[in-house]
Amino acid sequence: MHNRKYLTQKEAAEVERLAIDLVSEKCRTHPGYLVRIVKSYVGSAEAASEAVVLRCESEPAYLESILQSYFAGLSEREILDELSTVSDAATVTARLGFDPFDVRRKEAFRLASQFLNERPQVITLAIAALLFLLMVFFPPWQMVRKVRVHECDALLCKPDQTVEVQFAGYRFCADPPAGSSSDQSGSYIVYRIYWEMLLIQLLGVVIVTVGFLAALRDKRSFEARVAALPAGRAPAVGLPTPWVEEDPPPAPPDEQTGPLS
Repeated sequence: MHNRKYLTQKEAAEVERLAIDLVSEKCRTHPGYLVRIVKSYVGSAEAASEAVVLRCESEPAYLESILQSYFAGLSEREILDELSTVSDAATVTARLGFDPFDVRRKEAFRLASQFLNERPQVITLAIAALLFLLMVFFPPWQMVRKVRVHECDALLCKPDQTVEVQFAGYRFCADPPAGSSSDQSGSYIVYRIYWEMLLIQLLGVVIVTVGFLAALRDKRSFEARVAALPAGRAPAVGLPTPWVEEDPPPAPPDEQTGPLS
């Protein structure tokens, strides 16, 4: 069985076994249902399906093996759908001891498989996003004092010499502090975003946020969530209707060869 979503591994094996038993009983009492199962298993090969149907009718062990192979290739949802066509939910629940059609199982699987499955995690994520935006729009700034260097060779001039760097606080990214022009000594001040500190701050927010999200996550497994479901059954939706064998069409009237009297 593939793509488990509603059932634990142990429950899936029990459901598959029950489905084989019920479908086998249905096939023995309803030839039309047996034909449908065999065609689903064999495919569109009409001659092959007819031979398989005849052998299934005469050999119960062969029918059992066919059903085992057939259900082994179905997904969990397909097995549940097949099971619901041959029996009602109350009978299935009574024989299994649990309700495989309970839609709360899907929610339990979703919460167990998602990293974000608790409301405090969402609040933490919102706070982290707000801090991230504040840091980006109000970054740290640096005051840089430089001295002009009037030395040039034939190709280029030497860059101005940095003599002092200081932290200049936080300010809106589009409104940097005003610098100063050079004085008689050639010294002047410029302001720039303190990129190193900004990146460290953002990285720190990411690390702390991931840590809080992991700590606040509900770590219960799918099996534990299923075991904690309260008694009773949530209404199941989308289940197929039980299979009913259709009556054969009426035979056409005999053709009359003679003239009508």
